[in-house]
Amino acid sequence: MHESVIIDLCCFSVSQSHVYHFINESKSWEEARNFCSINYTDLATVENMDDTEMLIEVGAGAGAWIGLYNRTEVNRVWLWSLPGLEFDESDVNWKNKEPNDEGGVENCVYIDNSKMWHDGGCEAKRCFICYNNDTGPRKEENDCRNWTEAQHFCRENHGDLISGGDQLNELKGLGNCKCECGHDNEWWIGLSRDTWGWSDGSNSSFRKWSRDDPFLSKGYLHDNRSCVKVGPKGTFIRDHYIFILVNENKTFEEALYHCRRHYGDLAWFIDQPHLKSMARQRAKMADSEDVWVGLYYTCALESWIWVNGHYVDDMDVSWRHPGESECGVAGAMEKGGENQWVKRNSWERLNFICSRERDCT
Repeated sequence: MHESVIIDLCCFSVSQSHVYHFINESKSWEEARNFCSINYTDLATVENMDDTEMLIEVGAGAGAWIGLYNRTEVNRVWLWSLPGLEFDESDVNWKNKEPNDEGGVENCVYIDNSKMWHDGGCEAKRCFICYNNDTGPRKEENDCRNWTEAQHFCRENHGDLISGGDQLNELKGLGNCKCECGHDNEWWIGLSRDTWGWSDGSNSSFRKWSRDDPFLSKGYLHDNRSCVKVGPKGTFIRDHYIFILVNENKTFEEALYHCRRHYGDLAWFIDQPHLKSMARQRAKMADSEDVWVGLYYTCALESWIWVNGHYVDDMDVSWRHPGESECGVAGAMEKGGENQWVKRNSWERLNFICSRERDCT
């Protein structure tokens, strides 16, 4: 089923390097994988930052499938953040009874001031240690971030989060670090675990998750669905929702019922540029001047809320006419122009955009 135009990225391996081919055809992830395996080698595997630059050069930044997908049938695997460095089970320094998922799902690792390893929830804000090949370890004792934020910071400013026994052995005294929620003297290192894998079976540990993913940007490295495409600047985007335009005119309540019965929900896309772009593409194909999306005004709370529970400011720049709202209105998107949000009476009849979760088929 092809509800959207998706492009895919095939890979052909020469020695230990990759040659990428950008395929501008509409295919599901599985179809793209089959196409690449027959005509090339497989969907693209990404090994490091240089590979992401190559993806951009061949035009893949528009949103092409790559070979990364979530393998829900396997156990989590430990990975070092530094590309190419394999995790060695014999070279560890776990504190007694660690790792243990004691606080729930704990997929990221921090060390205490005695340099013992602990698993922890990736969303917690802790100090962290970067590593630069020229200058060695760099402690960020005055900066508390979740694990993915720390990884982004280190890669952009120093090299990467400190990774592997050799780099960790260069650490001297750690000193003091203070963070919120009782995480004092706890330091993120570049070790995490996930169930993601590459379609060609490679063991590349490289990940470059988009900052705009509200799930992963908060540090949650586990997931129960989705395949991955490459976005702007070579970032990885989990493609787990698809939008469907319904060319029928219904009231907001009727549209909401229709989407929830046949798909999943009315479309929502807070803080996710690739979903906003998909919604704009669907809106342009509508028969009505505006289209319903999953945004409504509640008089009881005097607030705008997406159907997934996120609040929206009355003064958000996406509104065509920001400011106070009246009871009985719901949110729609313009078909044309800047595709801004508009406030319409909920009893008006418009086309609408539904969303559903996508799997890799």
